[in-house]
Amino acid sequence: MAVPDFPMFTPAQKPEQDGFHREPAYDPVLRPQFESGSEPWRSRVTKVPWLWSFEYRGMTTGNRNTLMVFWSDTVSNGAAVFHWIDPTDSVAYYVRFAAQPQADLEPDGMGLWRVRVQLQEALGTWE
Repeated sequence: MAVPDFPMFTPAQKPEQDGFHREPAYDPVLRPQFESGSEPWRSRVTKVPWLWSFEYRGMTTGNRNTLMVFWSDTVSNGAAVFHWIDPTDSVAYYVRFAAQPQADLEPDGMGLWRVRVQLQEALGTWE
């Protein structure tokens, strides 16, 4: 089965730059401390996956529904891997949802949504 692509929204929608974060998913360093005071720190892994957090503001109900159906049906409530392009550097990654997308109506009463998304890089071979 082919790896699905993150949905394209109509009208086109990009994540907000303000609040867009990319960081290591976890701290890979083991930091034991011995009674002698020595600290033989070492990495416990060879590759640390990235974690992205971002939000869409002013998302239409149609685009919100597209995203939620993608999450629930296409990638099995976030369990399956999908292809996503980081909008900050146009690099393609295989990722999973780190959490269910969170959607709230914007307070302006226009019926638009603010949707928060968290993605984690899926290390491995997926094609």
